[in-house]
Amino acid sequence: MSKRTKASKRRLNNLLIILLLTAVLLVMSTYAWFTANRTVRVDSLDVYVEATSGLQISANGSDWKTVLTKDDILYASSAEDTTNARGGYTNVINQMPANMAPVSTDKNLWDSVSGHNAAQEGQLKMFLGNTSTDLDDPTSTTYGHYLLYAAAQTDTRVDKAYPETATNTGSYMAFDIFLRHDQGSEDLYMSGSVAEMEDPVTGATTDKQLENSARIAIVKGDNTSDATNVTAVRALTTKGSTDIKMWEPNYDSHSSRSIENAALYGITAANNDGVKIAYSGIRAAYAIADEKVELYEANQTKHPTYFVNVTPDWYSKKSETPNFKMSALGAGATKYRVYLWVEGQDVDCQNYASGQYIVYNLSFSLDSFTSP
Repeated sequence: MSKRTKASKRRLNNLLIILLLTAVLLVMSTYAWFTANRTVRVDSLDVYVEATSGLQISANGSDWKTVLTKDDILYASSAEDTTNARGGYTNVINQMPANMAPVSTDKNLWDSVSGHNAAQEGQLKMFLGNTSTDLDDPTSTTYGHYLLYAAAQTDTRVDKAYPETATNTGSYMAFDIFLRHDQGSEDLYMSGSVAEMEDPVTGATTDKQLENSARIAIVKGDNTSDATNVTAVRALTTKGSTDIKMWEPNYDSHSSRSIENAALYGITAANNDGVKIAYSGIRAAYAIADEKVELYEANQTKHPTYFVNVTPDWYSKKSETPNFKMSALGAGATKYRVYLWVEGQDVDCQNYASGQYIVYNLSFSLDSFTSP
């Protein structure tokens, strides 16, 4: 066996979980933060998770397997899919919307003092931006005088007990997974990519680079040493977690339209210059009656009560394979909550980037992705 073949086989064996979120069609036309009138539509989403070398994954805390699909996640709360042994996780809230809209977050979880629904504790705070048709200065035709406001979002449970009538709601993707590892505490690494995908019908690409505004967050929850105790596994929670990792892929890549868009805000952007562009995430919901926020002033400097500077934990260039070290994975079962969204405060989130397919690729391993 050649050295190259051995290395390839060793690397394949090291990939313990591969999470592929594919065929995500983003068609934009109602409001995000940097530009007006946009909506993101997701027509299809596939999830494929593969586990090897003793690591297993589950969507419901009882059905441990080496491959996890989209249907496993959507059926996780259903008691009807007895043929495939899916379902039973009645307190799950898995959200895979048919329609997405750009949202923003301050990278914190809802808690008992946030003034939000107690049932949402342990979930990532998300806010949907919108724009008023009124202008702060009615005599001005300047685009930047539109007033912005933000509404708090809640993760919405979507069951696939009746897929033909199910309504997928929400503005972003969120779902639970459980990882099972019985060999003691070990390091856990994550890699992946977010890239444009060809149109499955025409095979064409648009090269609008909407993928450059994507974000991924992973919230680590509780662990139980007894992965066979289904009640204990399903009772695991992310409430009170401080282990929240946010990833900004493609941070150094910008289209010419995005560079022009950034300049409107006084932001200098250049393609492949290696510069991480700072932005302010939304930290609290507000109405126009609470605060007059103009389009170009949605930031912490101008409105610190409702916006805060956000720094992702991880960055990766479009040209590289990332290698992020996560918190150690303990023996037994550990809960994780995964979030995928389009960040409305990113300079690459703008009207031109409409009508594009995006593929999310997440990979988890107990070995570093930089290992030979």
